[in-house]
Amino acid sequence: MEEENLIEKWVYTDKKLYDTLLEIQEKGGSDLEQAESIFLRVPKMYNLPVFPEDNEDDKFVSSIYEQLALLNYLEVEDNIGGNVLSSIFFIKENYLVDMELVYYKKFGSKEPPANFLGIGYKRKGIDDLPIFVMKGEDWVDLGCKYFTIKVD
Repeated sequence: MEEENLIEKWVYTDKKLYDTLLEIQEKGGSDLEQAESIFLRVPKMYNLPVFPEDNEDDKFVSSIYEQLALLNYLEVEDNIGGNVLSSIFFIKENYLVDMELVYYKKFGSKEPPANFLGIGYKRKGIDDLPIFVMKGEDWVDLGCKYFTIKVD
């Protein structure tokens, strides 16, 4: 039995989303430019928090930006548009990137080491990656604009 692709189903069953994505694609531009348009336009359609400070009253479990950075870290292929759309879907549906996968890729274990403090984010753009901050390091000195204490 074939596994259902929830993001693909969302795109094809939500006419407004489908039309928006089609419009962005028809405008042309590089994959990065199209992904940036998706990142800027689609979250507004659903009132989703793009950045951590947009998450008023902690209504959502994370922000699109944070989830996108984690997906970029896990998915090294050149599919920034897919990662952007996935991160939006995750926040819309209250999903999170599986941190065990992130920790395993970084540390070789499903759990982070004892000297791990949290994850910093530089907020440079949609192709950002998480910064793993260890004891003795200062996330501000590492150039991060946001810091999330150890995530489970």
